[in-house]
Amino acid sequence: MSAHPAAPAWQVSQWFNTQFPLDLAGLHGRVIALHAFQMLCPGCVMHGIPQAERLHRKLAGEGVTVVGLHTVFEHHDAMRPVSLQAFLHEFRVTHPVCVDTLTSGQRVPATMQAYGMQGTPTLVLIDRAGQIRLNAFAMNCVAHQSPGLWTHPRDRTAEYNRLPYWIDLAKTLERGRFDGLFLADVLGVYDVFGGSPDAALRNAAQVPANDPMLLIPAMAAVTENLGFGVTSNLSYEPPYTFARRMSTLDHLTEGRVGWNVVTGYLDSAAKAAGKEIVIRDLKPYERRIIHLTLQDDAALATQSTGEGAARSVIISPKKSDGV
Repeated sequence: MSAHPAAPAWQVSQWFNTQFPLDLAGLHGRVIALHAFQMLCPGCVMHGIPQAERLHRKLAGEGVTVVGLHTVFEHHDAMRPVSLQAFLHEFRVTHPVCVDTLTSGQRVPATMQAYGMQGTPTLVLIDRAGQIRLNAFAMNCVAHQSPGLWTHPRDRTAEYNRLPYWIDLAKTLERGRFDGLFLADVLGVYDVFGGSPDAALRNAAQVPANDPMLLIPAMAAVTENLGFGVTSNLSYEPPYTFARRMSTLDHLTEGRVGWNVVTGYLDSAAKAAGKEIVIRDLKPYERRIIHLTLQDDAALATQSTGEGAARSVIISPKKSDGV
């Protein structure tokens, strides 16, 4: 398989939270999490920046450098460096942050253009060799994040319930040198707005949604390098049967599958499972460990909870570079 695309050089005008300017050459040998943001972007303030700061605080000593790229493509006068400096102080941002260079007469900054970013927040993962790692995002439904786009003449998402659609997607991602395909999922129907599911049903807002796990063996069979991250709801999954399915996928994909751990939050899903409300007490999963030994390999599922959120890791020792 050919190399991943090389990360373009950063074109920046100012740095914060670092004693000296950073660049790709100086960070060679480290993993870089480059997150592009705007301080007036709600998604950045609520999600992107806090996530980046958590990565910085947890992984700074593990060979990972988090760099914030303040890339302003709108409301330029309101987001100047002096305002950014105050913003970083007030929001307790401690990781290095640089200001993307805006050339006179241009609306979109230079680094944002070089990376082909379409907006903020954007997260770019650069490996130790200075290459960009690529990950696709999809869901086993007709409309994931772009409701209504399925009506476009060239859109094929209405074929989500047929294997050729997913096989073609897997082959395309493999040719495009993507590292992985992340499959989102949700149990239940969005029924809070208007007190009914009517709006979600009319707009096909992640409904109907099929099981993402069943897609993976077919896509794995036509690829060699593509990884698969699959979402599975812990609230309604018996630990043993789930570990068995994941172990099966681990073998069928030859170690190319991972689990995105989530818990339920829709009461409609709870009702469909015969419950009155969402199961929020996950104490039965605390520190529960399941060991499955299959020939020379071992699949280990460790489940724990903290602050009401469950986490799990599935490890295949001979197929993992480390967790």
